Amino acid sequence: MRTIILGVSVLALVCLGVGYLVGYERGQSVAVRVQDVYDLHVYPSLYRLVESGDTNRLRSSLQALIVSRCYYYDTHFSSETVTDQAFIRDLTEARAMVSQNRAAVDEWNRTNK
Repeated sequence: MRTIILGVSVLALVCLGVGYLVGYERGQSVAVRVQDVYDLHVYPSLYRLVESGDTNRLRSSLQALIVSRCYYYDTHFSSETVTDQAFIRDLTEARAMVSQNRAAVDEWNRTNK
């Protein structure tokens, strides 16, 4: 009787492990697909702004992208150690842009109450 219970328990654990791995892989592929769909939506619109010469809207769109990507990176990956100096430089520059953007928004909010 103990052998049957032990066998069923081991089988259940194996099934749970396999289910977790399958779900994890599916989640990863869905995340990549969602990012690709988003990119294919945003990049052509940015390209059209470049072609039309609408630099104000292009700048605004790029600022929104920088803010959202910095926020995402800081939320999910800020605890990881990064050794790529070029990435560190770009991330520092992006964070500075986000800070400037927040300061401008705060100033606008103060003056337009």
